[in-house]
Amino acid sequence: MGWGAEFCSSKIVFDKNQYLPGEKAKVKILCDNRKCAKPVQSFKFKLKRKITIEGVSKDLGINMT
Repeated sequence: MGWGAEFCSSKIVFDKNQYLPGEKAKVKILCDNRKCAKPVQSFKFKLKRKITIEGVSKDLGINMT
């Protein structure tokens, strides 16, 4: 499996930018492969989780040494 030398144009649109764990993503895929000798038959993608933590530091008076 690999990329051929032919041209294929695809537009992939998700219904929103962020998802919670367990939430289903709705995806719209528009693929124009009229110029391909072997047309695209399927798409496969993965969503990866990015965690951002923001907070304020507090001195609790605990010595960790």
